[in-house]
Amino acid sequence: MDTYFDYAATTPLSTECRETMNEYSDVFYNPSSLYRSSVAAKTDLHELRVRLAKKLQVQESEVVFTSGATEANNLVLRGIADSFECPHVLISAVEHSSIYETARSLAASGRIELDIVAVLPSGRVDMADLAAKVTDQTVLVSVIHTNNETGVVQSMRKLHEVIAATKAKRSSGLPLYFHTDAAQSAVTQLITAKSMMVDLMTINGSKLYGPKASGCLVKRRHVQLSPQITGGGQEFGMRSGTENLALIAGFVQSFVAVQGAASQEHVRLQSLQSHFEEEIIRSIDGVEVVGAQATRSPHISSLLLPGLLDGESFVMLLNERYGYEIASGAACGANMDEPSHVLVAMGYSSAQVQSHIRVSFGRNTTRKSIDELLKSMSLTYNELRSIS
Repeated sequence: MDTYFDYAATTPLSTECRETMNEYSDVFYNPSSLYRSSVAAKTDLHELRVRLAKKLQVQESEVVFTSGATEANNLVLRGIADSFECPHVLISAVEHSSIYETARSLAASGRIELDIVAVLPSGRVDMADLAAKVTDQTVLVSVIHTNNETGVVQSMRKLHEVIAATKAKRSSGLPLYFHTDAAQSAVTQLITAKSMMVDLMTINGSKLYGPKASGCLVKRRHVQLSPQITGGGQEFGMRSGTENLALIAGFVQSFVAVQGAASQEHVRLQSLQSHFEEEIIRSIDGVEVVGAQATRSPHISSLLLPGLLDGESFVMLLNERYGYEIASGAACGANMDEPSHVLVAMGYSSAQVQSHIRVSFGRNTTRKSIDELLKSMSLTYNELRSIS
């Protein structure tokens, strides 16, 4: 029985990824050195980068390997802050904490001028608010593609249209870059820089059955960005430090694999998600599916359980009693005392936010495992309600 339902937090390492990484376990040589073994490692690194760039439909020099999405997102925001004098930056109100908290920190220190774009109750960006807040001085717009807490997917076409319209009538001479955090998107959606219509894109290996501390930033050649890790000038001067070939190889293998199966996995998970949500609504009266009116990723179900005073207690009791692993929100924000800024931005009250849980699906999820989970969730919910 599979008890793991927190794929939005992280995914298990695939067998294929582990095998790929094992192939590189003895390739410890520094690709920047001059002797033959290092030259061979440099060749391997080049081939891996080319393979990933081809899948993303970008140039090899536009792929910057990072330690994951958090580093890539920080590179975007801090890199923009260092490249322009107090640039105007727009982020959506439902960004991942690595964007949301970093942007607020930069604004508090006076390094950027920050505006936060509102979202509709559905979780989709309010396009009218975006259009009103993009100014002649705006250098960066960053909007998450698939939200990690709700699964709501933004319309990249509509976002691009608003940004392109602003670009067409600008007179400041400043660039206007569009960035998206696509860490949650690759398993169920085909993503390329062209299809996403962005200048910068973040991808995370640990969300697609790859290794932790792996990922990349897609940075188109025209983007002016200052490096945040300096030294030997690796990664085209954007991220110094000796590259870890085993991690990079595992990440590339995993990304290529999930993209090859994304369409089929989308259909499979959508069927499972629909079954789960229909049954949970039937078994627990008053359950609300967050973002139900918007386009959502099929691997995330975000729920508000009526009368539940504490989603964390539900998560812990479900795990203690029945062994299931779900979430009460974003894992990256689990250590914060503040309520989810994502749900607050969507208009939910503090009490509703406290009742939030997230169930996310992946490769090992089956209809049978969902049915078993549903039984345990119903028992756990009734037990907590009887206590309260």
